[in-house]
Amino acid sequence: MEDARKAAAWYGYGAHVLLDPIEVPGTAYVVDLAKRTRMLLEWTEAERAGAAGTVSATVAADTAEAMGAVGVTAAAEATGTACAAGAADTTGAADAAGRSGLTAWCKRVEDLVARGVEGADALAEEQRAVAADRTRLCRGISQDAPLPPPYEAYYREGAVEGDVSASYRRVGVRFDGTAERDDYLGVELAFLDCLARAEEAAHARGDGPAAAAYAQQRQSFEQEHLPWVAAFCTAALPHARTAYGRAALEALAARSARGNQPECFM
Repeated sequence: MEDARKAAAWYGYGAHVLLDPIEVPGTAYVVDLAKRTRMLLEWTEAERAGAAGTVSATVAADTAEAMGAVGVTAAAEATGTACAAGAADTTGAADAAGRSGLTAWCKRVEDLVARGVEGADALAEEQRAVAADRTRLCRGISQDAPLPPPYEAYYREGAVEGDVSASYRRVGVRFDGTAERDDYLGVELAFLDCLARAEEAAHARGDGPAAAAYAQQRQSFEQEHLPWVAAFCTAALPHARTAYGRAALEALAARSARGNQPECFM
């Protein structure tokens, strides 16, 4: 159950980063993103310090809940639950650069918030820059663009999008409120978040067989449909222009290189 809760928190975060709309001008998105990122980093550090027994049972539940909706609704017929997205694990020495960069970025945003009116213009500029970076990294025009966007079909051969869509249909999950293709990384992370939450719900009601089935479906999807993420990160990193974009890609690349663990995020 703890693995499911942890995966839901991390995958939900990743889907939030890739799918939530970013208003420009504005500051709300970047302030909220810093809060979400800080929460996940502190949880990770607590686990690495050996406090997992306490943190996973309490903070993990609060963290997953705090991720909030990402503007994409997924209905799972098997569980009748709606899924709202978000997640990313930055554990281990391999992704230290990513964790360090994310921590520094959070501190910068927090300092600007603390300055109140004096920091408002800089916060608005940061939000504009983060929005522009996401467009640059995730909205390439085509597979032949200098940076192909994070659609699985652009990084793998075969009928990828159809396979991904079939995976969603097998568990009765559909996505509403987004024009993204099913093989977009943000949608794939939202799907994994759905499976993790369904697994957690099955554990909570004492349905061990259902929980095991959801866990198997999640692991199978991870193994089949996440290996391409490392190639995207490698291609995207030179194009990142913000501290947040670089750090997030470094964290994701490090995790992907370690075998696409369930905690892989953006």
